[in-house]
Parts: sequence; C-alpha cells; structure tokens
Amino acid sequence: MPLVPWIRYTSPISRTGSGEVTFEVTLNSGPEQSASLSVSGHSFTVYQQAASITSLGLIGSMPHLAAGGGWQTTFTFVNKGSAAASARPSFFASNGYPQSLLFNLPRQVSPTGSILGWSLDQPIVPNASFVLQATRPPDGSFVEGSAELAAAGSVDGFAIFHYNPSQQEAVVPLETRNANSYLLPFDNTNSLTTGMALENTMVTPVAVPVTVRDDAGTVLAAFVLQLDSFGHTSFVLSTQYAVTANHRGTVEFDSPTGARISVLGIRYTPPGTLTTIPAMANIGTTGGQIAHLAVSGGWQTTILLVNTGSASAAATLKVFGDDGTPLALPLTFPQGGAPATTSTFTQSISPNASLWLQSAGSASASLQTGSAQLTTTAKLEASSFSDTTQTGRGLSCR
Repeated sequence: MPLVPWIRYTSPISRTGSGEVTFEVTLNSGPEQSASLSVSGHSFTVYQQAASITSLGLIGSMPHLAAGGGWQTTFTFVNKGSAAASARPSFFASNGYPQSLLFNLPRQVSPTGSILGWSLDQPIVPNASFVLQATRPPDGSFVEGSAELAAAGSVDGFAIFHYNPSQQEAVVPLETRNANSYLLPFDNTNSLTTGMALENTMVTPVAVPVTVRDDAGTVLAAFVLQLDSFGHTSFVLSTQYAVTANHRGTVEFDSPTGARISVLGIRYTPPGTLTTIPAMANIGTTGGQIAHLAVSGGWQTTILLVNTGSASAAATLKVFGDDGTPLALPLTFPQGGAPATTSTFTQSISPNASLWLQSAGSASASLQTGSAQLTTTAKLEASSFSDTTQTGRGLSCR
C-alpha cells in the first residue's frame, strides 16, 4: 500500500491471508484532497473535503432520512443561480453524530462507483442539478437520521424516500424556513397512522415545547422533546402519545429562542400508501395556493385548513381545473356536515382549530386534476395530500 502523508494506517500494511485494513486521516487545514490506496490489487480512493469553503452557509435541512433494510433516500440539489455554487450535504444519526452512508452518484462521470462517507462537497454549475443516492453497504442494517445542506451560492433541493420491497416512495422537501413554530396535522382515525420526525439543526442541545390539539383546538397533551446537538427523533404519534388515538388535529412544535428546528409528518393509509405531510410554518399568512390535486379514477385528495391565529378566521377555498376555469368537486367533511359539490367553499374556523375536507369522486370516473386557492381574513395555513389505493402512491402539497 502506498504511503500518504495525511493517512495513517492503524493495521499492518503487509500480511498474507484474509484480514482487515484500517486507517485514519489527519485533520485537513487546506483545500480538498484525495489519494488512491491499493489493497491486494484492488484500488480505493479516499476523499477529504476542504477545511472551509468561502461563503458557505446553512441553506436548509431534511428532518428525516432512511437507509438500509430496503430503504434508500435520494437527494436532488439544484443551483438556481447564475454563478457556480458549492454544495455540502451532511448526514447525521439520531444521536447527532455523523452517519456514514454509501453514496451513489448516478449522474457523475468521476468519481465512479460508490463512496462511503457522511459529508460530500460538490460544485454545481448554474441551472444544473446534483443527485446523490444514500443507502447502506450490503451488510449494513437499517438506519435513520437527518440531513443538512450547506452551500455557497443559490442552492435548493429535496429528497425522495424509496422502499424497494413495495416500490413505495415519498418526497421530503428541504426546510429552508426558520419559523418561531411549526404545525403538523395528524389524522389517526379509520386505521390511518401519522408518523413524525423532528431535527435540531444547531450545535447546541435544545428542548422543544410541543402542544397537541384536536381538530376543535382543544389541547390534548403538552410536553417537551429533548434533542442532542444535530439530534433527531421520529415516532408514531398514537403509539408514543396514546391520547391522540382516534383523533384528528395538529401538533405544534415551538422553536426555542436562538434555535432552529425542522419537522416532517408521514401519513400511512391502509393497505400501505405512504405520503409525507409538509410542516406549516407559523409565520403569518393571508392565504396561498395548493399547486395540485387529483380526484376520481381511484384518487382522493384531502385538504386541511388550520387557523394558527388567536381569532376566528373566515376561509374561502376556490378550486380550478387545469385550464383555469372553476372546477366543481364532490366534497365530504370527516368532522361532520352534509356533502356538497362545489368549486368554492367558505367557512369560519375557530382559533387553533382545523377543518378537513375530502374529495374522492368515483373510482370508475375519469381522473380530474387541478389546483386550489385559499384566501382568509386572518392567519390560516393549508395543506393537502392525494393518495390512491390502486398503486399505493401518494403526494403532498404545502
């Protein structure tokens, strides 16, 4: 094996028969570097990222990732700017320590093959994208954790969970907001199950106050979650907190002073549909858009409206077809109320309460797609998720 000044072997470098080669690298105080090692005729390359990148700063975080045991998480990072950018995704275990993963770079010419590591530097030219598939070595067990993206330049991104046995997928948005609090809706009725993930993006431990409310705004539980430096936790809500079983509502996560967190919900629908629930950031809003909805042909869309303010709010939801004209959809109300078929719906929502609407249509009817627009007189957030039992796929919009 060749000798490299910044690599120190911690096992014998010459022996016969089977064995293990171990090494450690010294702290890098300069630019990125690499070296090739040869073991029994097989070449391996060790990459070490630069000590620093000018103007590198935290862009956002992804509060959950899954790898191994049939799971793979694929990250896509896009340079939205007109100048070259440098991206540094980093991955952490639930205890906040670096999480070593196997990186596959499907669009890269060099380096080829897989890379084992917990962080990777990548230049991205303007308007280009960088794809990184994170999994585990063949003998690696299932792990979960979180990811953060630091960059020098205008970089954004998202991740996709993929479960190989069922070919199930779900999208995780990059959380770029830094809000005082976040809301996640949950629905644990009719055999539905809601999972949740929370990440501390800071180097110091945090204590996150959490408030659970039902759909009328009544507090069901209040507690504090402790997270280590860069720590992560995930749980099934009704298992961890039995008081939420057979309830709908919201979970509020408050950011401690000077801290930054990110949260994500995961909705499981029998017989196995998986979709993510993006967090609502309590930063004040007078409405917004739902970019896509799908109804009929086996698809169902659930729309959730949450009043995050301290006063009642009048919400008006307008639905449009792909051509921009009003689209009348059949609406049902899981919380009670007569069904209606309409393109415009208005209702007052009490403080901290949530309103759930569902539109399924007929499984034998043609698929209807479109978008929705929300206007309100106060602080109101909207979210939606569409799912189908025909393919076991789901999608969510914030």
